[in-house]
Amino acid sequence: MSRSIEDLLGSLYLFNPSRPAITCVGEEMRWLDDGQIITFTNPRFTFDNVEFTINNRSVQKIWLSQLCRPLYSGDVTNLQISTIKLKNGQYKFPYKFNPNSFWALVKGRKFKVHLNPKRVYQPNKRHEVVKQLVTYEKIYNYVQEHILKGEYSLIKDVLIPDRAYDLEEI
Repeated sequence: MSRSIEDLLGSLYLFNPSRPAITCVGEEMRWLDDGQIITFTNPRFTFDNVEFTINNRSVQKIWLSQLCRPLYSGDVTNLQISTIKLKNGQYKFPYKFNPNSFWALVKGRKFKVHLNPKRVYQPNKRHEVVKQLVTYEKIYNYVQEHILKGEYSLIKDVLIPDRAYDLEEI
């Protein structure tokens, strides 16, 4: 029986089953939980990003860039992205926003977090292949090409587990 790329990714867990999908940075949570009700608070703007405190809790923070990156789930033509569904039914996509316009969209609104059920992965910024290839497109194509060829040793730790979020305004 032939196995899909998604099956291979899941069974290989990108070659390091001891690595958790989400880790703490110091004492901070840098992720959102499924079913969590959130508000984005206390924005801290940088040159091209913004860090938010979640629900005014200093222990939980998230960067806009964590919501904007396309994530690999085994198909380079169908990357996973985070979404925002507003009360009026309109969908917004964080990757289309700069920090100021994203803050203008989410300021004062409450959202319910839904984790996208697909297993997703992001580039491991510390990996030499990622440093050389730079763009998501090149990195994900490289991974997919080597998975299809069965050359798993060439993609060891190129990607690491991540989460894709769907935020629903409530």
